[in-house]
Amino acid sequence: MKFVNFSCLLLLTSIYFIGCKADPCKDIECQNGGTCVEGICECPEDFEGISCEYASITAFLGTYDASYTGCFAVGPDHQVAIAEGAGAVPTIHLIGLGDYECPGSNEVRVEAVVAQGGLEIPVQTICTDISFSGYTFSGQGAKQGDTLTVTFQVSYEVDGATRTDNCTATLIKA
Repeated sequence: MKFVNFSCLLLLTSIYFIGCKADPCKDIECQNGGTCVEGICECPEDFEGISCEYASITAFLGTYDASYTGCFAVGPDHQVAIAEGAGAVPTIHLIGLGDYECPGSNEVRVEAVVAQGGLEIPVQTICTDISFSGYTFSGQGAKQGDTLTVTFQVSYEVDGATRTDNCTATLIKA
């Protein structure tokens, strides 16, 4: 009888502890179609991050043929390269955006943050030197297939006056 009581107590205790196991996904919210598995978000192919909150930068990398509206015209062979940036947040560099030139290097590198299937160009001033106050860029973009549409604003000084270009770049992966 004692053995039966002890066995029942052991069985009930085991069921209690097994039944009370905390759900590791209870407070985890995966974004963009991610799925929580054992407390960790597994992201779909085009997303990354702890909560799948960032669009994967891999889809943006490469060389693009560029055309522009709203600001100026550049040659038909103009291209923009997109390279991986550095840091904890997925970033990319748009190299040659707008076909602007930096004094001394000729390479304009605009940093953008990749998120939600598009990109955000935070306000940034680049290409500054002793004789040039630089270009100030900001904007955003959206990617659909092999086409990236980037709407951006760039301000700079020409002959002592500030000029602002409002541009839309259509970038098609080469």
